[in-house]
Amino acid sequence: MGSIIFLLVYVDDIIITSNNPKLIEQLIGTLAVQFALKDLGQLWYFLGIQVHYLESGLLINQSKYVDDLLQKFQMTDVKPMSSPSVQGRKLSKNDGQPISNAYIYRSTIGALQYLTHTQTDITYAVNQLSQFLQTPTNVHWKSVAAYCTFVRNNIVSWSSKKQMVVARSNTESEYRALAHATSEVLWLQQLLSEMGLKTNARPTI
Repeated sequence: MGSIIFLLVYVDDIIITSNNPKLIEQLIGTLAVQFALKDLGQLWYFLGIQVHYLESGLLINQSKYVDDLLQKFQMTDVKPMSSPSVQGRKLSKNDGQPISNAYIYRSTIGALQYLTHTQTDITYAVNQLSQFLQTPTNVHWKSVAAYCTFVRNNIVSWSSKKQMVVARSNTESEYRALAHATSEVLWLQQLLSEMGLKTNARPTI
């Protein structure tokens, strides 16, 4: 088998790989005659993809890319989920209300599409959501508020429903859920008071 060399060029970044190290050196020398080059050595990060070298081969992931996305969309405090989408839910362009800033939705879906290069488990969910890029609604940009209320150790009410307003960050979504829970606690306090069951203990949320 003869020598093989591959080049991957993106703007001013180049990856060079070959089964012949001398051929790589010759090519770099030839390019250096015509262009100003800086050899960064062994590949470890390129276009949001990290490369790890193992004895059995290469391992690539986009963990830094994911961290950067979470920072960008203010979602660093989100909790992990076992599934990337709501199971059994069929989305439609007619469900919900159009969101005020469709750019956030579109840029997020675009970023997630690039993430599917290494995270193939989200491919189906991203494909489904990308069908609504033209007119995304609050149903497609999901935020769910949930809470349970207890009197002593007894659960007396609970709620889990989609928020009516699109949250721009996970923190904003949690504040909205907190507001709903607070309203429920105040209502229960008033109800218990009318029933003559007053308590001096402060509620814990």
